Amino acid sequence: MIAPADANIGLRGGGEAKVAFIDCDENKIRGTFENAKKWMEGLGFKSGYYPVVKSASGLGRHIYISLNGFIPGDYRKLSRDFGAGEFRYGQGAYVVAPPSEVNHQRYSLIAGDFQHLPKIDFRDVLKILENKDTFEVPSRAPISRWAKLILEGKFVGDFQSRSEREQSLIVSLINTGHKFNRFFK
Repeated sequence: MIAPADANIGLRGGGEAKVAFIDCDENKIRGTFENAKKWMEGLGFKSGYYPVVKSASGLGRHIYISLNGFIPGDYRKLSRDFGAGEFRYGQGAYVVAPPSEVNHQRYSLIAGDFQHLPKIDFRDVLKILENKDTFEVPSRAPISRWAKLILEGKFVGDFQSRSEREQSLIVSLINTGHKFNRFFK
């Protein structure tokens, strides 16, 4: 299927690049984009280094970043102290991208380069959001072949007791990056 000539482009958040967007709604609270630039500079990213897109309203701005870590959901509103808009980051979050056109107004890249997305830690992002709630992401550390075999009930006769088998499993999991306090949840 071929897209119509006047079709727009939508970019989805997440994916391998962990793309996220700071949507600054200048038409609702002036100064939001300026606050976002100052926040980015405070994190060590100079203006012009990261991609900034002007929205079709002519006032709004989208800052493109890469999220280091995880925040549940697809978007969160920016803190009223910071300004108006949203932080969009999940796979259900989209932004309209250049060279799309809405109401005869074009989205355009006004700074930076899409090949240079600054990596920003999720804890830094939480500071500018209205809802700061998050939770610890379950460990995705792999398990060793030895731990897998023990969990499958193999080598039961090789241990003198069930405690010895459990201790062997725990040591194997810790050695592959799992945290001890997560075993009992």
